[in-house]
Amino acid sequence: MVSDIDGESAAAVALEIQVAGGVSHHSRADVGSSESIGILMTKTVGLLGGIDILVNNAGITSTCRIVDLSEEEWDRTLDVNLRSVFLCTRAAAKQMISQGEGGRIVNIASEAGKAAYAGAAHYCASKAGIIAFTRSAALELAPYQITVNSVCPGNVDTEFFHNSLRAEAKMLGVTYEQRLGDYMKLIPLGRLEKPEDVAHTVVFLCSTEAGYITGEDLNVTGGSTMY
Repeated sequence: MVSDIDGESAAAVALEIQVAGGVSHHSRADVGSSESIGILMTKTVGLLGGIDILVNNAGITSTCRIVDLSEEEWDRTLDVNLRSVFLCTRAAAKQMISQGEGGRIVNIASEAGKAAYAGAAHYCASKAGIIAFTRSAALELAPYQITVNSVCPGNVDTEFFHNSLRAEAKMLGVTYEQRLGDYMKLIPLGRLEKPEDVAHTVVFLCSTEAGYITGEDLNVTGGSTMY
């Protein structure tokens, strides 16, 4: 089941999966709303017969110094990035427990939850919160054979990253190229991360091979963060 607040985007991803030979459904959902999540979970169980895996991947960011950061932007970022993880995990965990067959929950955090940077206190706080929430959830759900882990990507070569980079460069008074160079110097493997680098890690954590891994925050950063 692919869900997004943008129903068209969810449908497009579901179609890609189908074209690749997979089985997929899609549904519009607001992950900041417990009511919307309840509808999503009910629909998923109805179509697929249950819930075995949850990947919490909703996220937004913006660039703003703390002294200029509004309460509304702080709340919006924490709602989408962190509250959604709690709401979706709570709903999916209840279903997994009722099924009695264990499960996998993977939360997409960020190296920003470990290595903070200026202009993103709200984003960094939300991602650090995901890491801490993951550990607590792993302890609580372990008796039900439900593993809970987080993945901490680095600088992924997407519009999400490049738009953030442009905003950072503007805030710091440097060029986009200069700011990109700053980041590249911190990556030992010498390249930006691909979305597939994150996807492969998530697939592993959802597999039987990762059945004895829980409560971990796994870096996928090319070496820019090693703790």
